[in-house]
Amino acid sequence: MEPFLGWHFLAVRGRLRDGSQALEEGVERYAGPLELCRLGLHASARAIDALTYAPGPIVRRVELLGERLDEPNKSVARERRVLWTADATRTLYEFACRQAESVLEHHTTDPKGLKVCRRAIATRRSWLDGEATDEELRAADAAADAYAAYADAAAVADATRASAAAFAASAAAYAVDSAFADAYAADAANAAAADAYAAAYAAAAVADATRAAAFAASAADSAANKMLEEMLEELAPKGRAP
Repeated sequence: MEPFLGWHFLAVRGRLRDGSQALEEGVERYAGPLELCRLGLHASARAIDALTYAPGPIVRRVELLGERLDEPNKSVARERRVLWTADATRTLYEFACRQAESVLEHHTTDPKGLKVCRRAIATRRSWLDGEATDEELRAADAAADAYAAYADAAAVADATRASAAAFAASAAAYAVDSAFADAYAADAANAAAADAYAAAYAAAAVADATRAAAFAASAADSAANKMLEEMLEELAPKGRAP
């Protein structure tokens, strides 16, 4: 088979789903039977599809080599060459914000709703830059969620949650790595909690971006994928093909 260029995401600890350490570069190999979603080395041709399976925000540009099974949104093979690896946490947050802004622009006419949702998105960006506190972020998220709960259009609710549901959604993302969930429950004063906060930040980025991707799948799918891939390609090390 011809090489398959794709995308693959990892949790922040850089481990594969079987617990083994993932490569940042090089070729991973698997010798057993192939089965989509269960056995083998996976990737998706489109970043937006890979995002729906992401256990965390570490993105890898990969090639699948050798014997391969394909489905429309994912493939599995015996060999996976890792071309480059990067932390996409901030990129995924920004992607979620841009998707939410796009939906608000095209589907929201209520001035109050626009103001609340735009404030949530702006607060998210300020938080990423260290210019808004966790409390301010939670307050903005809560206001946007409250508006979404009463919004007439389901699209508005989805878009709002895509931009503002990080803390509410992160619990689901934690399930991918129970160690993060245990650490997050620890006291904020100890080292475990410091690690957990970093994990919460990363998991929430994936949750936000995945919700945005889910909405995009039913709306401007191709445009959203193009945006996401262009943003991720900016993370490629200098001199490396995106």
